[in-house]
Amino acid sequence: MTYYRCPIINYYIDYEALVAVNNAGTWEYPTLGNMYFLLQSNGTFNQPIIIGNNVVNCRSMLTYCTNFNQPIIIPNNVIDCFTMFYSCYKFNQPITIGNNVTNCYQMFYSCRSFNQPIIIPNNVTNCYMMFLGCNNFNQSITIPNNVTNCGNMFQSCYNLNKSIIIGNKVNNCYYMFSYCNNFKNNIYFKKGTKTTFNCTNLLKNCNNSLRKNIFFNGTELNKYFNVTTTSSIVGAAITWTAMTNGFYNTAYNIYCYYNYS
Repeated sequence: MTYYRCPIINYYIDYEALVAVNNAGTWEYPTLGNMYFLLQSNGTFNQPIIIGNNVVNCRSMLTYCTNFNQPIIIPNNVIDCFTMFYSCYKFNQPITIGNNVTNCYQMFYSCRSFNQPIIIPNNVTNCYMMFLGCNNFNQSITIPNNVTNCGNMFQSCYNLNKSIIIGNKVNNCYYMFSYCNNFKNNIYFKKGTKTTFNCTNLLKNCNNSLRKNIFFNGTELNKYFNVTTTSSIVGAAITWTAMTNGFYNTAYNIYCYYNYS
């Protein structure tokens, strides 16, 4: 097997498994199965990419490609998108995520410009820090039922102000909306069968002048949120006031409602 240093992407690649630049200037990967770190830390790279049907691993593929800004389709054969666009500061293009992706851990971490509609596939289980630091991101998201980890998912998405639906298996929402300074919308928790649930600092350092509505199944609201006494969802113990269909706290402008299924 022969390896060459490609002058455009400045990375060693398996030349026998790679079709180089075609006449349209598009990078094609028809037989390469593993894109792990393929273009990592190439600050000048900004070419269209076609990911072939044999690729299963896109882990860290474009990490620190700070100028990359091209539409991209992740095919159904891909399983792992761990840190795929990590710190792609300029990336703000349409993206399709294949149906078999399971891991979106830090997928768009610090993609500061990113603000595109996105569908998270049903097979995804991990959304930890998926959009952390996406300062301009402001899209409605439905988190599918197979996801369990949403820790820090939207942290520091300063412009986020869309409704978010959270699937019924999520058990970690640690810091999920912290520092979302413009958020004044609805968070929906689907009814589930959780054995544990971590919502510590869920809304820490959000704008207290803006109203946040949280909809939860009644029994789970009491069991996991513990809103009848105090809660650490804002990073401090707070007292809730009962209302007919839930609880609220005026100091932090948070209203929790029962009976969302």
